Amino acid sequence: MSKVVAAALLVLLSAIVAAWILRFIPKYPSVELQYLSFRELEEICLEANQLKQLKLPKEAYVEVTPATLRIGGVELKVTRVKLVWLVKFGNYTQVYNGSPWTIWCNGTHGGLISWVVIRDTGSLLEIKYFMSNATKTIFLSYCEKGVVKEFVLRNATVFFNGIEVYRFEGWRRIVIKAVEVKS
Repeated sequence: MSKVVAAALLVLLSAIVAAWILRFIPKYPSVELQYLSFRELEEICLEANQLKQLKLPKEAYVEVTPATLRIGGVELKVTRVKLVWLVKFGNYTQVYNGSPWTIWCNGTHGGLISWVVIRDTGSLLEIKYFMSNATKTIFLSYCEKGVVKEFVLRNATVFFNGIEVYRFEGWRRIVIKAVEVKS
């Protein structure tokens, strides 16, 4: 046999052996990215604003970012929580509307971002901010962590990350609490 024929047979035999071996390698389905629709995001926001336990339609990434809470001349370093999903719609940021959560998106990712919960009885002003130790979640639940700071002020404005969220006149006992967003 000539060297050319022997080489051709060797290549053919190698291809047959390789094909036989490849059939035993497990086949994995391709990973399909799951996007959240804007309508789903609106529904999640409405339910999350009730501050009750909630099962999310898709797993969310949890990001915790530093924030500043300023009441009159008192400034505190606090946190805010972002729930993040893949989305297919443009840039959008819902302005603060008094709700604990609002919608945000940047074109590729979107979700909910926390604000503060404010309750004023006329003598007591209770302000709650959100924190979390989770990195991902499919369930959303809350656990009040207790009083972080307590003081008394008169005639003050409340700012969260530089945005005015509340204003009061008269004396108030101010109680600031942390609420943990749990998975």
